[in-house]
Order: sequence, then structure tokens, then C-alpha cells
Amino acid sequence: MWLERMFAQILDMSMTAGICITVILLIRLIFHKAPRKYLYVLWLAAAFRLICPVSVESGLSLFNLTVFPAGIQGYENGTEGILEEHAGRPAESDGPTEDAAEGSDFSDVLSVGAAMGEGQIQTEMPAVSGMKTAIRAGSRIWAAGMLVFLVYFLYSWRKIRREVQMAYRAEDGVYECEGLSSPFVLGVFCPRIYVPCGMEPCQRELAVLHERCHLRRKDHLVKLLSFVLLGVYWFHPLVWIGWRCMCRDMEMSCDERALEYLGAERRTEYSRTLLALGTEGGSGRRLPLAFGENDVEKRIRHALSFRKPALWMGAGAVLLILAALIFLGTNGRKPEEAAAEEEERTWSQAAEGLYENRNPYVGDAPA
Repeated sequence: MWLERMFAQILDMSMTAGICITVILLIRLIFHKAPRKYLYVLWLAAAFRLICPVSVESGLSLFNLTVFPAGIQGYENGTEGILEEHAGRPAESDGPTEDAAEGSDFSDVLSVGAAMGEGQIQTEMPAVSGMKTAIRAGSRIWAAGMLVFLVYFLYSWRKIRREVQMAYRAEDGVYECEGLSSPFVLGVFCPRIYVPCGMEPCQRELAVLHERCHLRRKDHLVKLLSFVLLGVYWFHPLVWIGWRCMCRDMEMSCDERALEYLGAERRTEYSRTLLALGTEGGSGRRLPLAFGENDVEKRIRHALSFRKPALWMGAGAVLLILAALIFLGTNGRKPEEAAAEEEERTWSQAAEGLYENRNPYVGDAPA
């Protein structure tokens, strides 16, 4: 049963995360000319939604909009709540027991009647039974997909480690190796920069600078975490799209960081290095951070048109990012009208349950 509950929780989180990813994609589309380092930070909201099952409520949340059902505004009323609500309830009820009827006040009897009556009604609904069956089958498929993803991850990691096992140290943290098509970063706790042998000094300098920018920002850990999340949510197409766009923002923002160090006068030289080392789809690598990893044409255009943003633009962008993170990372508050309707519905269900489980003495005052 724990696998079904975990899968139900993942489904609930995937719905909210999918909405966040959609909004982030729209923001990227609107502000496509903005520095990528600001757009890169926005993916923190999507990662938070994919990792954390709880969040604080806020009046500024996106999920306060009435277009979202209650199950998406929080996780307590979602698929997991339905699964837990009907777990372990009896299919049939013969009325309240003597122990429940004796020595209890009206509120206790009302609670017992509501639980038994509602449980009887819900277990007889075919939709609930079908949902539980679908969750049970889906959880098995989900677990099998994660296992396949894990095998692929370990195979790719071992293949790359075998390619660089003959690398030798060229300088602090930089290793040269034969047979590599482009420089990249590999490692978790002690990451290393691997560069092909025989690179031109100028290209080697720019490529190593780019990879050191990745290391300073801990991008190798970010990409590893994103790959793990991709393995957990392998069934979600928006997560795949978000992962692809996040990697693109990561590379372009790192290009911006390198160009800030180099200066505008070396933009053309940097772009030529990108073109020379661009290996889009060539090596098939997806685990390490490679200098010419993908989207080389877009990265070259972005590098040639990059201008360091003004101070006031940076301050405004930071404020907008904080507002977007609050907008996407918090849960909506339940309206007072919805709370009143829910309370009225609860008492109505309790009364119906009590009436259905009445004994022969109810309504017969002389008896």
C-alpha cells in the first residue's frame, strides 16, 4: 500500500508542478531577451513543487484563482486524500455497535454514523474503485519506469568514467584526455574538468573558464538533482520540456557569466570557440556539463547579442523573480465561502449517515 500512496502523492505534486512549469515557460516566452541568469532562477519554483509535498498558504499564490479545483490548491484534498479516505473502510455497515451507542453523547454518535454512512456510500461508488485500481496499476508501471531510468543512469555514468580513466592532470582541477569531443565537468563531491588533448590555447582558456563558472555555481549538483527528478517524473511531458529548457538556461547563463569576466571585446572569440567545439547530438552525453553540449546555434546568437544589464534593471529583475517565486511556490488560501460550504456538506453527510444507520427506537418516543 505504501507504493500506491507514494504514487498518489507524486500525481498530486505533478499536477501543481505542471502548472508552475507552464507559467515559467510563458514567462520565458515573454521575457526571452532578458538575461538568462534571471530565468534560470525561476526553475527553483518548479523544483520546489516537484520535491516538497507541503507549502505555506499565501494570498499572492497563483492557486488562489478560481479556475483551479481544491485538490490543486493543496495536497490534502487530492488523489492521495481520496486514497487514504477510503483505505481500510468496511464495504458494508450494519449500524452502530452497542459500545458506540452506550456512554457517548450526541456528537460521538453523529461522528460514528457519519463515518459509517459515508464509508458505505463511498465504497459503493464505482468511480472510487476504478481510481484505486488505476493507482495500483499505475504505481507498478511508475516503479518499473524509475528502475529503467536508474539502469540507464548507471550505464551512462560508467561509460563516461571509462572514457576518462586514462586522463592525466594538466593543471589544478583540469584533466586532459584523448578521444573527447568537447570539455565537460564530471563528478559530484570532487568534480573535475576534462578537456580534449591538443586544444588550441585560446579555445582551451575559454572552455575552462566556462566550466569553472559551472563549478562556482554548483551547476553539476543542480543537473544531477534535475536528472533524479526527471527519473521520478518520467511520465510527465511537461517535466521533460522543463528539464530541457532549464539546461538551456543553465548553459546560456553560464555563457553570460563567462562573458562578464572576459569583456565585450572577446564575444566574437568566445562564439567562435562555441562553434568549433559545438557537438550537438555528437557524443550523446546527457549527464555531464559539456561546453558545446547542445543548442549551439542559439547560444552563439545569445553570446553575440549579450550586453551586461544595468544596475537598475538587475534590481528590478530580482524583485520580479522574488514575486514570481512567491506566486508559484505558495499554496492558495481556501475562501471563506468554500469553507462554509464544506462545513455544511460535512454536517449533511453526518446527518444522512446517522439516519441510514438508525435503530428501531428512533422516532418512537414511548419506546
